[in-house]
Amino acid sequence: MIDPGLPGSWPIEVLRALDKFQQGHLVERPPFFYVARPMFGIWRFTRDVGDRGVLEDLLQIEPEDGPPYGLITSQTCDINEEKPKQPWIQVCPAYRVDTVLKSGRQGHLRRGRLLHMMALDAQDLPEGLWVADFRIEFPVEKSWLVGHTPIEAFSDENGYLRLADRLAKLRGRPAFAPVVSNRIINNLRDSINKLSNMRQREMADSVREFRLQVDGNRLLPASARLIVIFSDGVSREKREAVESWLEDWWQSAQVTTTAQGLPLLANRYATLDDLPARMYAESTLLDFAYLSPADW
Repeated sequence: MIDPGLPGSWPIEVLRALDKFQQGHLVERPPFFYVARPMFGIWRFTRDVGDRGVLEDLLQIEPEDGPPYGLITSQTCDINEEKPKQPWIQVCPAYRVDTVLKSGRQGHLRRGRLLHMMALDAQDLPEGLWVADFRIEFPVEKSWLVGHTPIEAFSDENGYLRLADRLAKLRGRPAFAPVVSNRIINNLRDSINKLSNMRQREMADSVREFRLQVDGNRLLPASARLIVIFSDGVSREKREAVESWLEDWWQSAQVTTTAQGLPLLANRYATLDDLPARMYAESTLLDFAYLSPADW
């Protein structure tokens, strides 16, 4: 369907424009459109503007009323292709939030805990706290970039690397049954967060990875087990302290999970040298920031 519509050679103006852009660049006044069923409208714009007399309605916010910027979420290699085959890129809205977001949420945002938003820190942005909002993306043909000038969203390359990591993990994070997410992953994260700063640092220094092994389907698990991989060179004293704390956590957590029909098997403690490769491959890294989006 798409390939027959592609030209043998692309307009040189488009190719020259694409050379300027990368993932994370901002563009001014992006389109903002989506399809909805206004009779069951969720977002206020749908309820206020949508035609309730039609089954489906294509809703579009006029550029002057929409977000002032759009952030390109497509990968850089998909924007400026050596052999062009992708005529569209994806853009998400970027706008100022310090006037609408409460101070506590602003703190979560700056610490990367609001996963559907990411703070932008380029010095040339207008005054205020600016974000990219990943909850909606708009396809625009690459020809739309002709005449647009890329605007930096981040002050250095690290910002663009964080963006790439965020986008990848948002799309790649595994889904677990609620009992796993809430009673194991969230529970462990919250328990660690309640430790003193010193204890948290000791935990971070001692543990290389927390992983979760699930027996059966992740959405219909038969059992689960926490795997704790210690960092190289951790002293016996620190390892024993971490194991003692995690055993106490397990005693509490397994009561709740068992009551909800999920046996939580005994923790497995190991290093990369002695953990079986199969167990590592068949378990999931617990990246709490992405597996447990409690601040959405």
